[in-house]
Formats: sequence, structure tokens, C-alpha cells
Amino acid sequence: MAEFFSAITNRQSASMHPPTHENLTLRQGQVLVGKVTQLFPDNIATVQIGQHTVTAKLEIPLNVGDTYLFEVDHIAEMPQLKVLTNQMKQISLDEQVALLLKELNLSLTKQNQQLVQEVLAKELPVKLADLQQALNILQENSGEHARTVLLEMLEQQLPITSVTFSAYHALLTDSFQGQLEQLYQSLSQNTTLTNQEQQLLDFLTAILQKPMTNEASIRQEVTNWLTHHPQLLDDLGQITELERVDRSIDQNQSPQLTEPLNREEVKELVKLLFQKQLAIEPEQIHQLGKALELASSSRPEIANQGRELLHALLSNGTVKQQLLAESPTNVQLAIEQFVHQPSEAHFNEIANPLRQLVNLQLNRDQQSSLFHQLNQSGMENFEWPVKDQFLIQVKDFLLNSGLDYEYQLAQDKTMASDKPTPLKQLLLQVLSNSVSQKSEVEAVLHTLTGQQLTMINDDGRFMYISAAIPGLIGTKKEVEFEFYSRKNEHGRIDPNYCRIAFYLDLAQLGTTVIDMHIQNRIIQLTVYNDTKDITNELLYHKAQLKESLSALNYSLSSVHYKPLPERVEHINSTHKPSEQKKGYQSWDVRI
Repeated sequence: MAEFFSAITNRQSASMHPPTHENLTLRQGQVLVGKVTQLFPDNIATVQIGQHTVTAKLEIPLNVGDTYLFEVDHIAEMPQLKVLTNQMKQISLDEQVALLLKELNLSLTKQNQQLVQEVLAKELPVKLADLQQALNILQENSGEHARTVLLEMLEQQLPITSVTFSAYHALLTDSFQGQLEQLYQSLSQNTTLTNQEQQLLDFLTAILQKPMTNEASIRQEVTNWLTHHPQLLDDLGQITELERVDRSIDQNQSPQLTEPLNREEVKELVKLLFQKQLAIEPEQIHQLGKALELASSSRPEIANQGRELLHALLSNGTVKQQLLAESPTNVQLAIEQFVHQPSEAHFNEIANPLRQLVNLQLNRDQQSSLFHQLNQSGMENFEWPVKDQFLIQVKDFLLNSGLDYEYQLAQDKTMASDKPTPLKQLLLQVLSNSVSQKSEVEAVLHTLTGQQLTMINDDGRFMYISAAIPGLIGTKKEVEFEFYSRKNEHGRIDPNYCRIAFYLDLAQLGTTVIDMHIQNRIIQLTVYNDTKDITNELLYHKAQLKESLSALNYSLSSVHYKPLPERVEHINSTHKPSEQKKGYQSWDVRI
């Protein structure tokens, strides 16, 4: 179903920034079809490659207007192109294919011809070595689907190896949630699990939302987690006036919990933690803490420097909006006064509230641990609101599945004692020490690796991210989602300008696509579904949705229903909302 949205985002990308030479990255050894459009002295030419234009040095003089098959011979300040065939208008496509296969020393089989023909027809810039490896893999995995997978891998410039082929093939072919269910069933039926297999089973139990630990045990675990983060515990206790936090101990000791939290206290503190997380960059949070520290110095010159830094941060619209949104009215007024006049008196009014807010921010390791603890609690134990369940499950998977396992391993960050063991690491450990669930473990590993390969596509100014989250509430299979966004000044998704799509398979509504189009923090929401016309339900909940988005500093401009089109081209931006009616039927999920 993901191609439904991908085609939209591709067209949107083309309209937002027409392709130029800056968007095409040439690599040594690539083979591509190009048309010479302009000649300069010293065999330098402008070459049209698909929708892209590059300036390159030619190996030999060529004719303007003619099309050739080139190989990127060298990359330096200017790429150098080597001609592989004569002027291609003079020979047929079949002859071009034959010449290229001869260049690769490969036989002229039907499946080889089909793959090379499609590469040439799509004008894909591929490396000769990658194309040769793709043809070798095709010999071992014949069939139209294998060819389609290899063609997509070449188009996305993924590494062409047997391992990546298996990973990408699994990603396109199998249900991730189905694979996890099979592995869960296999492990749960085994009565002699190793420690690593038991950890893996516990992880799958949380992901797939199976019945779990009793509530008292989970409350104790969350209590222990808070106890190991005394600064958070102290600030949370002060904000909520939680009597269980003992601050009567010596000043040099950390605050402690006198006894385990009850259910309502856990829910209240976790909800508060969720609410107080600022949607700003980690670097900005660090700078806020540093500015508050400097501005509190007893040395006037350092304090002035700190206030100047704080004033500069609060002059940033996003940072200021986030701080205002999480502050009471009196602090909001004080922040506005400080921005207008960054005096010592105005700073003293905002110092403690801002310091407390900064101290409540969770770093990556803390988030990994907390969201994993909460997800393992079992949603039925605490009756979390649906939006919190959604957040807990998504954050736990993204932080702890191991989608960035190799990067964290290179940074030596995966072995921290207070962090959960990533799912991918558990899979690798079980695979190396056990053969009883080998096929099930390998299937999950392939799909997880496939997600790693395709999760992020970055062209310099825009970012495309896709993932599949298994086990989410109310769904029969994994939820696929896609983000398409400009990059902000920090090189990350810009929440002011992006597009987000969720692909759901719901118990009551069946196949559903939710398409959120965000421009300057104004949201247009379209829900696609074929089961029933849900226009009335959408209009019924529009006011509540508008209010919730407003609390996050977003404006809702429109909400529309559309039937799922048979073809992607049928999707357009014309909406005809029906009149609102009072009646509505139950929803699978309210977020």
C-alpha cells in the first residue's frame, strides 16, 4: 500500500524543487544514458541525464544532441565520462542491451536482457559492478518478482549483495507482524529457553501486546526507574507535590521514594513527563541549560553572557513557542518581558521554571528505557489513553528495535547497563547460539534489515522517511507510515512543512490511509477508506481534533474523506465535504 502515497510525494517533490545537477550524485563506475546538450573547450560538455543536468569532461569529442551510454570514469572536481557505445540513436534497444552484456561478459539470456532493458529504459545511473552483481543474483533467484526487487534496489542505489537482496525481498514480500507472530509462537512453545531467548520472547510479548506481568510488578519497575533518575523525580515531585518523594534527607543525597507508586500516580507522572517534553532540537535544550547556568553566575560578566545567550534562544520562534506552551500564565508573561528586556530582574522570574523544565527533558537513553518499561507494562494494566498507547508503542519500537543498531555499536552506545537490549542484537545473539528457531529469526532479521536500508532517503534539501510498526492498537498487521519533509537548519524533519501518511488495516474500517499535509503548521487531513463513507464521523470529531492540534501549535484547516482510488493518478486535491450530521458510529482508534 505504501506506493499509494509514494507516488504523491514524488510528484509533490518534483513540483517543490525541479531536479538539477545538485540532486544527482555520480559515483565512479556508474553507467548511465545521457544526451550531450552543450559543448565547451577541452572536451567539457553539459550532459542531460534524465531530468538532471551535469557538467562533465568527456573522454573524446562528441556531437551536440546525440545520446550515448556513459560510464563515470573518474570523480574529482568535475566528473569524467567514458563512452561505452556509439551514438545510441543509430542502434536499437536490443543492440544496446547486447553491447552492455558483452561489456559485462554475461550471456544474452532472456532474464538478463529484461533487467538491462528496464535499467536503460528508466535511465538509471547504476554502477557496472552493481549491475553485474544484480544479474548474478537474478540467475540464482529467477522470476519476475526477483527482477522487480533488483530493479528497485538499483533505482534506490542500495548495496547490491545477496544479504541486502534477501532483506529487501523480505520487506516487500512478507508481513512483518506475521513474522514476529510466528517467532513469538515458536519461542512461547519452547519450555527450555536460554536467557537470550527469554529476553527475545519478552520483547516480542511487549511489541505484539500479549498478556504480561501483573500490575504490582510493573508499578515497582517504574518506581525503580524513577528512583534511578533523582533529578527527574525531584522536579516531578515539586510540580505535582507528590508526598511520596522524601526531600528531608541530607542535601548531599538524592531524593527518594518512600514506597512504590500506585497506579494513578504512575499515570499522572508519566502523563506529565509526556507533556513536558519540548519539541526542539537536543542542541537547543543543551544551550538552554548552559544559558541558565551562566546567567545564574555570581560574576556579572558571565551572568550577562548567559542572559545574552538565553535572549538569543528565546528570540527563536520555535523555542519560544515551545517554552510558552509548557509554562503557566505568569511564567509566559515573564518570558515575554525578558525577550523585550533581558534584565537580571526579569531573568530571576523565569530562571527556576525554565531550569525545572530543562531538567525534565529525557535524553535518548532515558527515553529508550522508560518507553520500553511502559510498553512492557501491558496497556490493559494502566488503561492508558489511546494517544499515549500509540506514542509508547511507536517510541519503544523506534528506539529499541535496533534500526540504528550498527550506528550505536560504532558509537559504543549499545552496551549501557540501563538500556534495553535492542531487538536486532537479541535476534543476532539467538541466531548465533540456537538453531531451533533459525528460519523464524532469519525472516525477522531480513525484514528489519530491509527497513534499515530503506528507512531514510535524503537528497540534500528534502528528507523521506518510511517505517512499519508492528503490533499497534486496533490493527490486524503492521502500520506503515511515511514522512516527506523539507530539512530544517539542523538537517532534520521540519515540522512546519512536511507530509505524513499512515497505512492502517483496522478491525472495523479495514484498509485506511490517513494523509496529513502540513504547510506552515497548517494541516489538511484526508482519510481514504473503501469500507464506508466516514465524512460525518470526521466532521463530528473535527472540533476536538482542531483543539488538540492547537495545543501543539498547529492549525487544522480541513478534514476530508475520500474512497481509496484504484489508481494513484485518481488522487487530487479537490475536496467536497458533506454536511455535518449529529450521529456517528464507533471508531477503531481515537488519537
